Amino acid sequence: MNNPPNNIGKKGVARFPDGKVLRFTIIDELKHRQSTYSKKYFYLQKIKFETGIIEYRFCYYIIGKKPSVKGRWVFGQFAPLIPKNDLMVIIKKAVKRGFIK
Repeated sequence: MNNPPNNIGKKGVARFPDGKVLRFTIIDELKHRQSTYSKKYFYLQKIKFETGIIEYRFCYYIIGKKPSVKGRWVFGQFAPLIPKNDLMVIIKKAVKRGFIK
């Protein structure tokens, strides 16, 4: 099995429900292999939009099973983008409620 992708420096496009399109660059990322399934990695990516705004994206890669992608790392297409302040609030709430320590 190949190593999961390194996306630092890669460019992308975010399309919003209202039709707005913003270009971005992945400026950093953390990877973590799922403890119960070795063919899946979770990522926390730091993304800088062309507007200068920085947000974070939780996403994942998984080893593909369909014939066209079998055996290759495939991006999980549904991943939220979140501003840093919102991420910090969610983490603090999770700690307070005992979800994480």
